[in-house]
Amino acid sequence: SSGSLTPTGLCLDGEVEDYWVDIYPAMDYGDAPNPYPTLSGSNGASHVVIGPILGTNKDSDGEGQPSFGATGDDINGVPDDEDGVLFVTPLVTGSMAWVDIIVSGSVPAYLDAWIDFNLHGDWDDPGEQIFANQLVIAGTNNLQFTVPVDALPFKTYARFRISSMGGLPPTGMADDGEVEDYFVDIEWGQCTEVDHLNSRANVWITLNPP
Repeated sequence: SSGSLTPTGLCLDGEVEDYWVDIYPAMDYGDAPNPYPTLSGSNGASHVVIGPILGTNKDSDGEGQPSFGATGDDINGVPDDEDGVLFVTPLVTGSMAWVDIIVSGSVPAYLDAWIDFNLHGDWDDPGEQIFANQLVIAGTNNLQFTVPVDALPFKTYARFRISSMGGLPPTGMADDGEVEDYFVDIEWGQCTEVDHLNSRANVWITLNPP
């Protein structure tokens, strides 16, 4: 009845109760749409919100934000934290592409990244990892990768993960860093065969429903 108690000592009335509680770290998730592994239930990529940052902003998410165009995390939290990746050149089949990776926070750090070149709705197929354990430093890192000649020229999704340890897969939890998903456009190269248009259209509708 008197209040103003300390966590120890005698009180002349009232009651004390102690409880066991869990404290969870703030997490960052991706926002590529289903069927990509984005939600925690599908072992989506997640990072404890400490350590290196893609870009200059990073916010925490209670869960993945799957969305068409991978914009769910862009509009979740202020400011927009999807600011770490800039595609400098078009993604053309059979050609080199350049990308700027902006890094801040704890550095040096390591980048792992993937593009779904065959529109299978994942990043597990051979040739889809464009950066593996790539060392990055503070500021702008201008990097290049090859777009496979057999990549399907269509809109698809990319996932970029930064961490202090590196060697990450496209799924699962990391102890620090950040994940950012992007909607990208792959263009025809001069020597790319024009075939399987119906297959590409069917996959596109599956990954990006109206």
